[in-house]
Amino acid sequence: MTNDSQASVHPPATSSIISIVCRICYDNDKEEGLITPCDCKGTIGFVHQTCLENWLASSNSATCELCHYAFDVERCLKYNSTESVWYWCRNSGGTMMPVRNDILACTLITPLTLVITYVCLLSSQYYSQIKFNNEPSARWTSFSLLCMVGIMFIGYYTWVYAVIRMHGRRWYYWWQRTCTVRLRLPAERSNRITGVSVAIVNERVTQSVPENAQESVPQITLENSPQILPRIVSANVPETLLEADITIELCETSSSIDQLLDEILGTQNTDEETIV
Repeated sequence: MTNDSQASVHPPATSSIISIVCRICYDNDKEEGLITPCDCKGTIGFVHQTCLENWLASSNSATCELCHYAFDVERCLKYNSTESVWYWCRNSGGTMMPVRNDILACTLITPLTLVITYVCLLSSQYYSQIKFNNEPSARWTSFSLLCMVGIMFIGYYTWVYAVIRMHGRRWYYWWQRTCTVRLRLPAERSNRITGVSVAIVNERVTQSVPENAQESVPQITLENSPQILPRIVSANVPETLLEADITIELCETSSSIDQLLDEILGTQNTDEETIV
């Protein structure tokens, strides 16, 4: 029998594997189980609780960014207001450069503002003496000096307020994010599962395997499988593939899937040798 006839009798085996991992860390080797804390469907709904708590703490959020489900969380700040300013100045890194520049500018501008204010007030008082009552220019000079002092004070305090407000917001956001978040899950969402994989073997593989080999392959249907399998199948497998004669196996690791495929392909090679 030629190779073409063998290929027509035994078509190549195809398969696809759907792995369930944490959508935040993509790590399937953690001992911590996966949970489905929100309304996201399919494999994207699985996450580690610690990963979710860290993400909620760093983003200062309490809702899912995809389905907008509101989590029940408890936030505990690591530092009080006084300690947080000290740690913020120490741990902010490159963001502290604008703070240092503004402090230096304030150190230089404040004494200069005070000196100019003193000189202007002293000059205004001098031109307000009785001997200058008959000179209109002296009055206008005194009035102009007072206006200049007022404008200078308004500009100076506006700048100081804007700088303090900007850096105060940065500190406050950092303080709120530097916290410990505890996620309180409802009873129906607290079930944990370990990382699993779903192997979907195409119909052509089933047709090329003898009946005795098919019986040795463990079959899992939607009735006797865990509760997670119908959700995965309905969310990730096309309807045309579900209607075909396929084999679906739920495996704890991908190594068992490889063993299953090796067993099927090995049986296929044995069948070809028998036919030849």
